[in-house]
Amino acid sequence: MKKYLLFVIPLFLYVSCKDKNATVETKEGAFPLAKSEYTVLPFTSRERSLFEKDVRPSELSDKELIEIEGLLQKMMVEYNAGQARALAKHNKENPKNQWKETGYELETKGFKRQYLPVINEKGEKEVWIHFFCTDLEIILGKRLLLMF
Repeated sequence: MKKYLLFVIPLFLYVSCKDKNATVETKEGAFPLAKSEYTVLPFTSRERSLFEKDVRPSELSDKELIEIEGLLQKMMVEYNAGQARALAKHNKENPKNQWKETGYELETKGFKRQYLPVINEKGEKEVWIHFFCTDLEIILGKRLLLMF
């Protein structure tokens, strides 16, 4: 059985573009993004610094993309539940300074993505995911690394 490890949690996915480019509705079990909203990048030596150890190029199947999406959704539900608890605690302790959100809630809707899959030295597949909402944000985008 594969073990899943969320390696890095981005705290800044919540940005002003969250309502743009909504995902396409698809059948259950299908990858929910349109081809224009994501790409799988080939690994080159330029990306080597993104990973801690020696890695080699890999690819992603449609099944793996669906699996990654499930992991992202599960991680977001768990993380956002923690944010909801923090918000409730803040509002209870600060009745005169009520917040509607913490500002750190995670959202993937409206983001384009770049996936960079590699195989690490243990033979595990790692995927670096770069989230961005505009083409200009590619340089400044938010990143998430999943290992499975």
